[in-house]
Amino acid sequence: MVTVLGQGVQGFSVGDEILGPVAPGHGGFAEHSVVRAEAVVSKSEEISFADDATIPVAGSTAYDGKHQIELEAGQTLLILGIGVVGLMAAQIGKVHTFTVIGTGSESKRHVVESIGAAIPCGENLAARIRQVVPVGVDLILDLVGGQGTARRRRRHRVRPGRPPRERPVPPPVLR
Repeated sequence: MVTVLGQGVQGFSVGDEILGPVAPGHGGFAEHSVVRAEAVVSKSEEISFADDATIPVAGSTAYDGKHQIELEAGQTLLILGIGVVGLMAAQIGKVHTFTVIGTGSESKRHVVESIGAAIPCGENLAARIRQVVPVGVDLILDLVGGQGTARRRRRHRVRPGRPPRERPVPPPVLR
């Protein structure tokens, strides 16, 4: 919250709730800190400070993950583990007119489908994903990660000259 305005600052008033980085050379672990007016934004009235503060981090993570490979309109983005970052990645994908598929719990289905993304849930996930995109996907954004994901990928690697085995998710198809 703004407690004091610096000389010449316009667009903000004492009492405004704001979000932004601490000004270079000033600490942030304190009751009060210094920020640069051009680096802050007004906090949403509808969202708590804690939730509002996650948006830039989640948004930039989603943006960076989606831009690891430049997709074209109509290509398919598979998001493993729809949560805050995944939902933002799905929204970015829809803006770019990608086909967006996300995996996640049944409890998140209504949120993901509300932005027009498919979310296959339940048993035999690989088969459900293949029903949605039988030719494979163009980019997998793995937000689950960890050692388990690496082990699954090694275990389900396709060997040249052999037919693919059942996989937890289809392999990426880079076109």
